[in-house]
Amino acid sequence: MAEEEQRKKIPLVPENLLKKRKAYQALKATQAKQALLARKERKGKQFRFKRLESFLHDSWRKKRDQVRVRRLEVKPHALEMPDKHSLAFVVRIQSSLRRHEITHIAEKPYECREFEKAFISVWYLQLHLIKHNGEIPYKCTECGKSMDTWTVLLVLQASLLFPLTDCTAPTPTLRFVAVGDWGGVPNAPFHTAREIANAKEMARTVQTMGADLILSLGDNFYFNGVHDVNDKRFQETFEDVFSDRSLRNVPWYVLAGNHDHLGNVSAQIAYSKISKRWNFPSPFYRLHFKIPRSNTSVAILMLDTVTLCGNSDDFLSQQPERPKDLTLARAQMSWLKKQLAAAKEDYVLVAGHYPVWSIAEHGPTRCLVKHLQPLLVKYGVTAYLCGHDHNLQYLQDENGVGYVLSGAGNFMDPSVRHQRKVPNGYLRFHYGAEDSLGGFAYVEISPKEMTVTYIEASGKSLFKTSLPKRAKP
Repeated sequence: MAEEEQRKKIPLVPENLLKKRKAYQALKATQAKQALLARKERKGKQFRFKRLESFLHDSWRKKRDQVRVRRLEVKPHALEMPDKHSLAFVVRIQSSLRRHEITHIAEKPYECREFEKAFISVWYLQLHLIKHNGEIPYKCTECGKSMDTWTVLLVLQASLLFPLTDCTAPTPTLRFVAVGDWGGVPNAPFHTAREIANAKEMARTVQTMGADLILSLGDNFYFNGVHDVNDKRFQETFEDVFSDRSLRNVPWYVLAGNHDHLGNVSAQIAYSKISKRWNFPSPFYRLHFKIPRSNTSVAILMLDTVTLCGNSDDFLSQQPERPKDLTLARAQMSWLKKQLAAAKEDYVLVAGHYPVWSIAEHGPTRCLVKHLQPLLVKYGVTAYLCGHDHNLQYLQDENGVGYVLSGAGNFMDPSVRHQRKVPNGYLRFHYGAEDSLGGFAYVEISPKEMTVTYIEASGKSLFKTSLPKRAKP
């Protein structure tokens, strides 16, 4: 017991930490004082109008002060307060008190005899008389329009000074979002944070900029597709995630990726009859659009690159070796050649899952470089859109064909391992930051050009480029 009493009592907080705490509190107090002084200094700054009501109120005050200054210039005199209450001040006080008492007793002593309407003040009666007599005494010096009240005139003048909208007609365009590899995960909650973030940003983009359709570039359901048309993944990975009001009436045009082929692609095609916005009529198909208020047309050829080249193993070769059904692959290639040869549209786009060119993990798809790339050049295709690699890329060859890679809907991969496999000068943009929430491509096609903007899920615009209208053969 004696030894225990001789032990020193250890304080709960060491002395050095107490000193640091006091220093930190003193620093915070100093910062608070500085912030208070800064707020006091800011009070003297010029007021910025944030709302139209504030603009109107301060415009009236400004005009009143200008009138008073002009009156002083004509008849200068000192503004003096009366030494004692004058009759004018007494009347003003009594009239204000009277108006206040009227609000309590609901009395309306001022009456219009013609319409038998009563008002609580002379001002409201005068306003009523101006309206039913058809008088418009206030005239705008800018445009010559007349108004029945001074407030409406101020609103008109404000609209002339600060126009809210552009009077010119907007340029007619076809707008769409291109997103790939967005297919969630096969276990609860069946989606990822990146997919949710992309869905929210797609909704904001569609709401603010508009969209006529959404292109889904494959790998719609990780990792093994869906089992049948009633698979719960349709609801939990697609419908529940892309559920914002701005996306509900925008049609999706879908193609299959390598992970979709590990499941039942026919079930995804059959889901088109269940969902109003899911459009997947066949493994490969053609879309045709006409830009509103113009003669410009757009064709999009949707391919099944897995049927064309074979499936790929993400953990072994990274490359598709050969098509599973050679007859079906040849039939699709024959169909593609006929469609490209007959295409008369101003813009022709081809979309598939596998990339032709890519500097990332999977790299260029040898099958497509050999069989598809020569067709894109021969028939003057505007651009090829794809996914597969989990990042965002834009490449353009010496013939002007654009390669839009948008595979950041669910995962992000920073790999550039195949950078030397792509010809020099092709790569124009690459984004694969591992800490990013992904992104997508936003495409606008006008009668003059096609614009591609890469948008990160945070809302940041990463890269923008344009492609000219196709030179028709």
